[in-house]
Amino acid sequence: MTASKPGNLANLQKAGAARSAATAARVEAALDRMLRAGQPVTFRGTAAAAPASLDFLYRTPSIRQGSSNSAASRPATRSTTTPAPASPVT
Repeated sequence: MTASKPGNLANLQKAGAARSAATAARVEAALDRMLRAGQPVTFRGTAAAAPASLDFLYRTPSIRQGSSNSAASRPATRSTTTPAPASPVT
């Protein structure tokens, strides 16, 4: 851009903000689907399901926090039973 050609900065900024908002909405919808289906919530899985870039997920604090909270709020999937004791070696 030069002084004689001002460019279209305002429209580019609006388009970038709209694209980010659309991506954030796709990510939120993907997180909801993953949680309802009982799928593990990971950054890679969310990026694939949304679709969104890993970079977008990592640099968007609200999404990063939401992914962490979603993963933390899920019940543990590990077995809570204790293994049987080993038999003594004779």
